[in-house]
Amino acid sequence: MPFEKILSDELGLVKEGYDELLLSVQQDTAAAWVSSNADEINKVLFCACPPSVQKKRLKFLGIACTLSSGVVCREAVEQAVVFVKDGAEKMRKEAAKLVGAYAETYFRSGRLEEFLDIVKEDVSADDINTVFASVTTLTKTVFDFPEYLKEKEDVLSVLCSAVEAQMKRESRMVLCACLGFAKTVATVIDRSSESVGKKALGMVFLVEEKHRKYFRVGMGHVIENLSSRFTEEDVLSWVPGRERSFVQYVLRMQRRRGFAVENKETWKSASKIRYTGKSKRKGEIKKGEIARIEKGVCNPRKRNSKEKIRLD
Repeated sequence: MPFEKILSDELGLVKEGYDELLLSVQQDTAAAWVSSNADEINKVLFCACPPSVQKKRLKFLGIACTLSSGVVCREAVEQAVVFVKDGAEKMRKEAAKLVGAYAETYFRSGRLEEFLDIVKEDVSADDINTVFASVTTLTKTVFDFPEYLKEKEDVLSVLCSAVEAQMKRESRMVLCACLGFAKTVATVIDRSSESVGKKALGMVFLVEEKHRKYFRVGMGHVIENLSSRFTEEDVLSWVPGRERSFVQYVLRMQRRRGFAVENKETWKSASKIRYTGKSKRKGEIKKGEIARIEKGVCNPRKRNSKEKIRLD
């Protein structure tokens, strides 16, 4: 029997057991096979997995996705989430697809909150890899089901509180995942979810000063997303006094980028006049005058002229 080989201590037998198990499932329908072997599947889910068999284990977890019983499916979710932070890129992609399939299964059965609770329990784990995988899974789930979760303000608030508690960790990897979660939440919520917006913004300022030089861009993205959902006055009113200058800087840069996009055609026509540096003919444009030319301040054909050029 494949289950007996999987539960053995010999690595060769474990591999053979997984191969036989996967072949037996392909020959039969998954639902019928799972229902007839539920007890054995429970034992396999609770047993240890050698590193060299993790890929086959991941395929087995995909089979367990068809289970509807709570215990087995819960264990499958917890183990699949751990594979999201696997060392191999291919394994990470397959694990992400599998976790997405689990979330879709729970969503169709109307139990998406239960799925989020299962993942949320591992957010406070001691292992930083498990924390990173759990926060990444929460981020992906919030991103995949925005229309459903934007109406569940209490669910998002609980998730924000769980992720916010991990902002004190010294791992930059975890901080990056937490800021990604805050950015996604700021993208999903609408104007009525003011309390969730405050929590997402509060997570930004929990980044310690020694780590901020690595995450200034990510912090700015959260602020920009919130300013697009709420007004700038609202965002500034939620900011502590010592952080106000940074938020004002981010909002000012956002306004400038918006102005550049609105005046894109004007900048294009002005940028046609460029200094090449190849010619030394009389009347050549200096490098320092490029900015003045692009703004339409001076005529490039007259060195000292203040006559404005036409940009059309």
